Amino acid sequence: MKEVNQIFLEQLDNIKENGFTKSTRACWKNGEKAKTIGIFQSVQKYCDIQNNFPILSLRNINHKAAIDEILWIFQKRSNKLNELNSKIWNSWNFKNTGTIGNSYGYILNKKYKGLNNNHPEVFGNKENLNLVEYLFQQICDNPNDRRIIVSLYDFEELNNTNLPPCAFETLWSVEKNKLHMSLIQRSGDFFPAASAGGWNEVQYGFLQCLVAQCCGLEPGNFLHLVQDLHIYDKHLIENKEKIEKWLKEKNDNFEPVILKISEKINNPERNLKKAWELFENFKLEDYILENYNPKNIKLKLEIAI
Repeated sequence: MKEVNQIFLEQLDNIKENGFTKSTRACWKNGEKAKTIGIFQSVQKYCDIQNNFPILSLRNINHKAAIDEILWIFQKRSNKLNELNSKIWNSWNFKNTGTIGNSYGYILNKKYKGLNNNHPEVFGNKENLNLVEYLFQQICDNPNDRRIIVSLYDFEELNNTNLPPCAFETLWSVEKNKLHMSLIQRSGDFFPAASAGGWNEVQYGFLQCLVAQCCGLEPGNFLHLVQDLHIYDKHLIENKEKIEKWLKEKNDNFEPVILKISEKINNPERNLKKAWELFENFKLEDYILENYNPKNIKLKLEIAI
């Protein structure tokens, strides 16, 4: 398998050389319409992600903030801006409600008919489960199921938020003692989030490892598909020298980054009640990344809204 930094450079080169340019709905702070150059159907696959964690070393990825956000979405199942430690969503305040509207964590906290609660001793006395509760129930009770899916794209809520989810669906499969996961992303801004080893892969690679360990499994393969992977024109212009230097110097060697989740997150019996308790009580200080020594390179990345 290719190393994550190598995949990043190949993606970057491909977008620059073969990407298509188009206008977008997004605007810069000065009101100017933003344009992107991008490619369709970018796919990358990683194996043994706990010992080869997909995080970019060519520049620093703020993994603490990235993982805090995925916990805000999946563990807290929140849409409230004041419950997220970083301020990355503040520009998306929906109608001054102090929330991002009915998106991400809000969707995950909805109870859906058909997601029957088979374990009131774990989830309480309610008829139906939310999507995260059902994910754990299926992994522990019915690991051979081919329909273990978490989808954040709720068409009923599209008009109740400023931004429908970008990374919107995960598919989960259990093979013997391993938990595999695929992440489907409708759209991805290359530098801030969606590149190989970027913000989104750090988040969902971590989520896969955490769910696996809580459920007494080992993390298996991680596949990431981005339907529209793009770079904003301004990002290319303002970071031209750094990008060209990256593409010329392709021989950097980085040690594999290892994700270690605290040993107290241990469920050898694959007990659902234990798995759910471990997940709900996980804290940011319960993990470390070994061998993560990124280059001190900072890009200019204004976010188009």
